[in-house]
Amino acid sequence: MTKIISDQAKEEHPLVAQLRQEAVLPKENSSPQFKPQTINTKLSRIESRLHKRYLVKWRIAIVYEGGTGKKTFHGRVNEISLGGLSIHCDHNVFHDGKVILLLALPPLNAGAREKILEITCRMNYTILSQKLFRIGLEFVEFRQGDRKLLEERLEISNAGGIAYSEA
Repeated sequence: MTKIISDQAKEEHPLVAQLRQEAVLPKENSSPQFKPQTINTKLSRIESRLHKRYLVKWRIAIVYEGGTGKKTFHGRVNEISLGGLSIHCDHNVFHDGKVILLLALPPLNAGAREKILEITCRMNYTILSQKLFRIGLEFVEFRQGDRKLLEERLEISNAGGIAYSEA
């Protein structure tokens, strides 16, 4: 049985031609040469966050108006940036409206008092993480001067080498 191959079927697929051109595949009718090629299988990741995040364990309180009046929940910061933070809390707190976050900045010197920042926030998520709830809050509005205080404190934290960003 004789097989007839048309001229169209003899043409290379465009992807094969491109790989040959990029020297990934040997040229047609050339002596076989083995050239190991490194293929990057890691997908490039675009950093979508605007701010560096810092690992801290500062105290917080979340305050909001509930059905029977003001509700207050306490917890600790897990990570923070100038755009928001995640906290750990014993309670499954979630509120659709805005909440007030009271953030306690520890004193820089022995004998000094902690500074309490007041920040209006929006809750983005709450999930059970190990035995605590992790809650994500986005900063909406700072009390006058509090954003600058937080920025200065985070810069001091950065000097300690605990800032990170996802790569």
